[in-house]
Amino acid sequence: MLATLNRGLAILKGGRETPWLAGLADRCMTEDRIDRVRETVKFLRKSAAELRQTATNEPDLARTLRHLADQCEAVAKEFAEHYGVD
Repeated sequence: MLATLNRGLAILKGGRETPWLAGLADRCMTEDRIDRVRETVKFLRKSAAELRQTATNEPDLARTLRHLADQCEAVAKEFAEHYGVD
């Protein structure tokens, strides 16, 4: 599970910036797309909360889980700010 989430976050973040994300902003944002971005932001925030909760129950994995949670929050924040969603 951790490897899959880590790979997904690496793809999302693409390093410090997400050039593919900037390319999406140049396209026409339909209400459907905005809804999908909102759902993605919600999913990332919920994932971060669940990772932090799991970290409290798994002391051996706590540092890694918290790091992944921070990455989820960072991507969610970037999406929310970039697309102006909550």
